[in-house]
Amino acid sequence: MEEGNQEIASDMIYGAEEIGRFLGLPKRRVYHVVNMGHLPVFRLGSGICARKSTLIKWIRQQEEYEGNPSQDGHGY
Repeated sequence: MEEGNQEIASDMIYGAEEIGRFLGLPKRRVYHVVNMGHLPVFRLGSGICARKSTLIKWIRQQEEYEGNPSQDGHGY
């Protein structure tokens, strides 16, 4: 596997349970916020996936928005 592919593979999280474990959320809550369109995920077939780096960036954006609610942000 090429170095770039290894980086992507180590950055990926597959499934609501793994995403929830990473975020500290129950699996059902992950499904809920995904269905609401508030979590940066994508689908591979019928499963949901996310990149750890994207989730971390999203969390930072949520924190910045909470500190300055006049900005346009998306919380859940």
